[in-house]
Amino acid sequence: MVDPLWALKMAAESETGFVGEWDELVSGIRRFLADEESRFESNPEKSKELSYVRWFRKHFEDATDRSWIDEMRAPYPK
Repeated sequence: MVDPLWALKMAAESETGFVGEWDELVSGIRRFLADEESRFESNPEKSKELSYVRWFRKHFEDATDRSWIDEMRAPYPK
Protein backbone atom coordinates (compact mmCIF):
# COMPACT_ATOMS: atom_id res chain seq x y z
CA MET A 1 0.00 0.00 0.00
CA VAL A 2 1.26 3.46 -0.86
CA ASP A 3 0.74 6.08 1.82
CA PRO A 4 0.29 9.53 0.24
CA LEU A 5 0.95 11.16 3.60
CA TRP A 6 4.31 9.46 4.17
CA ALA A 7 6.36 12.67 3.75
CA LEU A 8 4.11 14.52 6.21
CA LYS A 9 4.54 11.71 8.74
CA MET A 10 8.31 11.92 8.39
CA ALA A 11 8.24 15.69 8.87
CA ALA A 12 5.92 15.37 11.88
CA GLU A 13 8.29 12.88 13.47
CA SER A 14 11.36 15.04 12.89
CA GLU A 15 12.81 17.08 15.72
CA THR A 16 11.88 20.43 14.18
CA GLY A 17 8.48 19.38 12.85
CA PHE A 18 6.76 21.60 10.34
CA VAL A 19 8.71 24.75 9.56
CA GLY A 20 8.54 27.21 6.68
CA GLU A 21 6.74 25.84 3.64
CA TRP A 22 5.85 22.62 5.48
CA ASP A 23 3.90 24.61 8.07
CA GLU A 24 2.09 26.53 5.34
CA LEU A 25 1.29 23.28 3.51
CA VAL A 26 -0.14 21.57 6.60
CA SER A 27 -2.15 24.64 7.60
CA GLY A 28 -3.54 25.01 4.07
CA ILE A 29 -4.58 21.36 3.84
CA ARG A 30 -6.18 21.56 7.29
CA ARG A 31 -8.23 24.63 6.21
CA PHE A 32 -9.20 23.00 2.91
CA LEU A 33 -10.44 19.83 4.61
CA ALA A 34 -12.42 21.83 7.18
CA ASP A 35 -14.01 23.89 4.39
CA GLU A 36 -14.88 20.78 2.39
CA GLU A 37 -16.42 19.13 5.43
CA SER A 38 -18.57 22.21 6.08
CA ARG A 39 -19.61 22.35 2.44
CA PHE A 40 -20.68 18.69 2.35
CA GLU A 41 -22.43 18.88 5.74
CA SER A 42 -24.82 21.45 4.33
CA ASN A 43 -25.81 19.16 1.45
CA PRO A 44 -27.59 15.92 2.46
CA GLU A 45 -27.07 14.47 -1.02
CA LYS A 46 -23.29 14.52 -0.46
CA SER A 47 -23.17 12.14 2.51
CA LYS A 48 -20.81 9.77 0.70
CA GLU A 49 -18.38 12.58 -0.11
CA LEU A 50 -18.65 13.81 3.48
CA SER A 51 -17.65 10.40 4.80
CA TYR A 52 -14.59 10.38 2.50
CA VAL A 53 -13.54 13.86 3.61
CA ARG A 54 -13.96 12.93 7.28
CA TRP A 55 -11.96 9.72 6.77
CA PHE A 56 -9.13 11.59 5.04
CA ARG A 57 -9.19 14.39 7.60
CA LYS A 58 -8.73 11.85 10.41
CA HIS A 59 -5.91 10.16 8.49
CA PHE A 60 -4.32 13.57 7.89
CA GLU A 61 -4.60 14.55 11.57
CA ASP A 62 -3.04 11.24 12.62
CA ALA A 63 -0.19 11.75 10.14
CA THR A 64 0.55 15.29 11.32
CA ASP A 65 0.09 14.72 15.05
CA ARG A 66 3.06 15.91 17.10
CA SER A 67 1.49 15.66 20.56
CA TRP A 68 3.62 12.63 21.39
CA ILE A 69 6.74 14.80 21.10
CA ASP A 70 5.50 17.04 23.91
CA GLU A 71 5.01 13.93 26.05
CA MET A 72 8.54 12.72 25.28
CA ARG A 73 10.03 16.10 26.19
CA ALA A 74 8.22 16.18 29.52
CA PRO A 75 10.63 15.77 32.42
CA TYR A 76 10.68 12.46 34.18
CA PRO A 77 9.13 12.45 37.64
CA LYS A 78 11.63 12.64 40.50
